[in-house]
Amino acid sequence: VLPYSPHAKDAAEMIHGQKREILLHLPMEPRNGKHKPGPGALFRDMTENDLRKQLDDDLAVVPYAAGVNNHMGSAFMEDEEKLHVVLKELQKKGLFFIDSRTTTASRAEDLARKTGIRFAARRLFLDNDQDQGLIFKNLLDHVEQSNNSSLVIIGHPYPSTVAALKEAVPLLKSRGIRMVRPSELVEIIGKR
Repeated sequence: VLPYSPHAKDAAEMIHGQKREILLHLPMEPRNGKHKPGPGALFRDMTENDLRKQLDDDLAVVPYAAGVNNHMGSAFMEDEEKLHVVLKELQKKGLFFIDSRTTTASRAEDLARKTGIRFAARRLFLDNDQDQGLIFKNLLDHVEQSNNSSLVIIGHPYPSTVAALKEAVPLLKSRGIRMVRPSELVEIIGKR
């Protein structure tokens, strides 16, 4: 859930009420200044105290968050010093972090080891193209090529994505593929 998006708190309450897991989709500074990450974003020119305060404010807007993943953030995710502050804070709060991998130069995995935060990284953006058939095919192909390893797949609530998942999930389950909560996935990955 993006902080400060319309109905963010209501959405978090509803999701929590359905016993689903919530991630704070934390806006972070992108490399391309034309893209605006939105309200509640973390920027590299912020002080450590400002980063902590903004993170606390964002978490307050999205109650019940079990973990965090980055929204945009290609520039921020490459800044080891600033990212370290954020991951240490999340670790202190008992939250996990999932790197959306918006940059191949992300420092998150190394810093996750240093801070001890539970961590995973995205392997597939499911719906860069919003064609339902392509989403379905990409999902099945990626799972097939994974050799039974754990995958973090990120998608959006587009109608085409939802429809593709409704079609693909029963098929994947029939093949013995398990869908798990993000918190369970970071535990599985952390034990490797």
